[in-house]
Amino acid sequence: MAIKIPGGNPFVDIQVGSTQEMGLQTAKEGEWSERKQFEGLSGTFGKAMEDYQKSIDETVTRDNMLALNDAVDDILNNKETGLLNRKGKDATTAKNGMSLQDQAMDELKRRYDDIAKGAYNKRQREALGKFYGSVAASVQQKTAAHVIKQQAVFEADVHRREM
Repeated sequence: MAIKIPGGNPFVDIQVGSTQEMGLQTAKEGEWSERKQFEGLSGTFGKAMEDYQKSIDETVTRDNMLALNDAVDDILNNKETGLLNRKGKDATTAKNGMSLQDQAMDELKRRYDDIAKGAYNKRQREALGKFYGSVAASVQQKTAAHVIKQQAVFEADVHRREM
């Protein structure tokens, strides 16, 4: 339904003349021009968003690192299943065809894969991956030292039983 304007439309038959040769010039762009203000605002906003994302990345990565540390503690020191609680022959004998070190590394990798699902972007995944590398090396060293020590215990036990 069309709207009826009482007394007719005052804008009908308005003619706009050309603005050429009226002496109009483009104003110089000053420091407060709309474009410059938008650029400054977008730069400030972009920096704030970048800082915010960096903060999120650091927090998520630290949380994932703590989860990985907890997993390592559980794998090695759990009172019932901790691999470093195995003594003597039990520590040096392969279970299911896997040495103590292989079991530790296999379980660590499985837990890492689960934890890494919580890394939401490339930066978080890369940081967690670097941390995993150092944690894996530490676990390998700890389990190797434990096996060597427990081999000596196992050997002493066998020697004692021979007497």
